[in-house]
Amino acid sequence: MKQWFTKVREKYARVIGPLLRQKAEDLAKKMGKDDFVATEGWFHRSKKRENISFVKPHGKQGDADQVAARSALPEHTYVFKNEKTRGTKTSKDCLTIL
Repeated sequence: MKQWFTKVREKYARVIGPLLRQKAEDLAKKMGKDDFVATEGWFHRSKKRENISFVKPHGKQGDADQVAARSALPEHTYVFKNEKTRGTKTSKDCLTIL
């Protein structure tokens, strides 16, 4: 799970809780643990054990990602506690209707 999380964060992708829990269950099934359920308690202990926290990326780096904007990126993401996060520019397009 930690290896997958590290690879995803290297791409600066935003990671939310339901995604982490689903990935944990998928990995458990691949390991033959069909009865594993990523409960809230497991999730909170896992975050604490791996030093993962939920933060809001700040700053504006790079161009606005139009494709990601259409898919409604979450404002916050899970990151390692010592990891620097970077935000993205938001699109400034506007539409005026009379």
